[in-house]
Amino acid sequence: MKSVAQLVYGGLSLLSIAAWFGVRRWSNPVLIAWALSLGLAGGMAPVVWGDSGVAVGVVAGVASVLVAWGIIWLLRFSARRAA
Repeated sequence: MKSVAQLVYGGLSLLSIAAWFGVRRWSNPVLIAWALSLGLAGGMAPVVWGDSGVAVGVVAGVASVLVAWGIIWLLRFSARRAA
């Protein structure tokens, strides 16, 4: 499961870049899926590799999603300023 989550996260990272610079109408769903996969991978990491509890994994997952949303916000903010 952890390997699948990481592969999905990596694939969606590349797809997010392609959607943002290529077909903008696809960028919203792709970026949302990327943020969720980042949260899943970030939440599973301390539990699987760090032998931490599930509560630590949940906190790490939420923090990962917040970082992803911050990146998405910065991306959109810079695009609005450039337009």
